[in-house]
Amino acid sequence: MGRKVFISFLGTNNYVETIYEFADGSKSRPVRFVQEALISAECKNWTNDDKILIFCTQKAEEKNWVNNGQDKIESDIEKIGLEQRLKENYSIFNIVEKVNIPEGFSEKEIWSIFDIVYGKLEPHDEVYFDVTHAFRSIPLFSTILFNFSRFMIETDVISIKYGAFEKLGASFEVKKLPIEKRIAPIVDLTDIVHLQTLTRIADDFKTYGKTSGVGSIFETTNNDKQFNRLVLNLKNGTSKLEEYILLNRVEQIQKGDFVDTINSGIRNIRKTNSLKQSQEIVLEEIEKSLSSFKVNGGDNNIVAAINWALKFNMIQQAYTLAQEYLISLATKKYKDKCFYSEIDDSIKWRNYMSSIMGLNSRDVKEKNFKHELAENLELTEYFFSLPEIKEIRTKYSIIANNRNILSHGKKSDLSLEKFKKQLENNFNDAFMLLTNCSGLHNGLSLRITSKNN
Repeated sequence: MGRKVFISFLGTNNYVETIYEFADGSKSRPVRFVQEALISAECKNWTNDDKILIFCTQKAEEKNWVNNGQDKIESDIEKIGLEQRLKENYSIFNIVEKVNIPEGFSEKEIWSIFDIVYGKLEPHDEVYFDVTHAFRSIPLFSTILFNFSRFMIETDVISIKYGAFEKLGASFEVKKLPIEKRIAPIVDLTDIVHLQTLTRIADDFKTYGKTSGVGSIFETTNNDKQFNRLVLNLKNGTSKLEEYILLNRVEQIQKGDFVDTINSGIRNIRKTNSLKQSQEIVLEEIEKSLSSFKVNGGDNNIVAAINWALKFNMIQQAYTLAQEYLISLATKKYKDKCFYSEIDDSIKWRNYMSSIMGLNSRDVKEKNFKHELAENLELTEYFFSLPEIKEIRTKYSIIANNRNILSHGKKSDLSLEKFKKQLENNFNDAFMLLTNCSGLHNGLSLRITSKNN
């Protein structure tokens, strides 16, 4: 677990003493600097291992970090800078660090600020960000910076807060109000960064077909235990789908239990009425994209999985699923020819049919049959005499050869699109031959689909 790090930018205005109110209804004591209110609320029980970083331009340091910086001082409180306020009111001032930054009036200075802030972060830091007085482009690039640091050094933004003093009106008017009337809200903007996380997960889903991160779009937005259990169920379902495709789990894909887990997860999450619109949009896209998969979908699910792998350029998974599935279809179609009687006959029969499908043409021509093919020579010769087996083997051999190229890094002039097209054409032909006579076909086929469809 990393440090807790409070980050704030100090401005140059002559700030008015104000009471800040948090979302839970609690209020700060009267403070001139919003940093005082936020540090008192956010940094309770922090230790010497944690950090409070106050970023200042030279002008901000002169005006508000040190004492007596303002030109027109109307009260004693306006004489005291933030440094002294924190020393007087925060017990572990030793974790406070003032960090100098440039004004940010040029692209070079903006990048310099980026580098300075990023350079103060350490791996696994938990960031609490006060955006109240962040000036010019800093509010924009800070969200990008924290997203960047999340990827690079695994930081996590816990809180983004904004002190909305302007709700009270102009400073000179606020000064006329009694202090008990000067109550400004603290606005929680944390979901801005969480929206970036959601955007990344949605992009992974749309661009790469990665479903395992889907549950994470809810993890930091709701503290309700029941809701989080529903999210965990959804995450388990989407993770299983990705795992089954990546690991070529044909049987689990056919059963499609993950479909029920995903659908019930989405349905139950919606019932909680805890969804934001952005989350609902992602869920709708998931439902639409996964609509080809069915509970107990059988052949339908395998073809859907191969199409999924093709769509997202998981070319090795597509070829492996296709080849293994064609063997399964052949095993099923010709099961009445099975001559094994042992308890493991299904495994031996599959191995036999795999050899029928995959034996190279020269060995077939020379009748160079070994192992399981030699165990029942009459049936082996019968299979190789069938015109449909000859045609199936022609299609299958292209798929098997291409899979071998992909798996072992062999030299090939085929482009990605040609690999995809050859799989589509040859699988569809072999699939048709293996299913037409067995009543399994039902119009299923591969189709190359763009990621945007």
